[in-house]
Amino acid sequence: MLPLEELLKQHSQNNPASFPYRNTNYFAQYVQTKSKLDQEYFRNAGSGLALDGNLYTQHDLEHVNDVIKAAGILLGISQTNITDDVPVNNLSGYEIYALLTGILLHDAGNAFGRTGHEKLPFKILTDANTAGTDAAELRVLAQIAQAHGGRAKDGDKDTIGKVIQQPSHKIQGIPLRSRMIASILRLADELSENPTRANDALLKSPSMSPDAVVHNLYCKVINIDIDVLARTIRKTFEVEVDLIAKKFPIKDAAGARETYLIDYIAERLEKCDLERQYCNRYFSGLLRFDSIRAELKICRNEDVLDTVSLTLDDSGYPQTKKAIKDLNPLFDGLTQYRTHHGTSGAVA
Repeated sequence: MLPLEELLKQHSQNNPASFPYRNTNYFAQYVQTKSKLDQEYFRNAGSGLALDGNLYTQHDLEHVNDVIKAAGILLGISQTNITDDVPVNNLSGYEIYALLTGILLHDAGNAFGRTGHEKLPFKILTDANTAGTDAAELRVLAQIAQAHGGRAKDGDKDTIGKVIQQPSHKIQGIPLRSRMIASILRLADELSENPTRANDALLKSPSMSPDAVVHNLYCKVINIDIDVLARTIRKTFEVEVDLIAKKFPIKDAAGARETYLIDYIAERLEKCDLERQYCNRYFSGLLRFDSIRAELKICRNEDVLDTVSLTLDDSGYPQTKKAIKDLNPLFDGLTQYRTHHGTSGAVA
């Protein structure tokens, strides 16, 4: 078991009153859910994702375990500091259960295809019939998973704020900080990339799915270190010099195009920094990451030919995203003057 799973086991055994239903073994329920989703969804994710003609990076059980591991690291858990009496970083046993269940669900919908996969957790959870005791519990667990990406119904990317309509819930009197749990899941998913997630079969035969090659190469060259105490995420990319001359086809929201691997890495760094800032908003003081430090190494076999470093952080004076009157046209001196004084100068 991974440390976060071991911690849930200890909470479930030693403090069942901290969960909504005291007669339910939440750890056993979690294990059953993980097994069922593996058999019916994780093992079929590859074929589901291939429906649009692309071979994406791995979305199997190993990816799920990588996200669980990353979530544990974010929470400061290692195999040597698990305790059964103190919630890790102030997380309750039930919040750990909700986090783990959300991680199981977050990519399970890929078994039906990439598009809209994040909107399927409630259906999957209901069909599995292994987790959640009542409709309210099922709903919030599904919302935590759904908020890991995609867009809300109005097209907004703020899925944590829009899909989960209140910061916290109470299930049979047990509090669950649902938005905070969703933010941990979301950042853990972002930080779970590693070389084992790459599809080696595709990289050996890139003609199988040329548009997916750059995504898989990205996983192949990355190494991530999460420094919770320093509140820093470190990403190192080791790129063979022969790769920097190649352009790779890619399809995304901007359409079909070509990109250098290093430019794709830069795009992913920008996205990761947005996720860092976004999740900080919902961490509720539990966590905070102030910066991402990236290092790009250009290599030839065992030799490092060049190193490029940069830091993404919140330093400097903040910039106003929009003028106040752009946010609300009525918050404007001239508008209010005309409204309340008119042309005569008298107060209406």
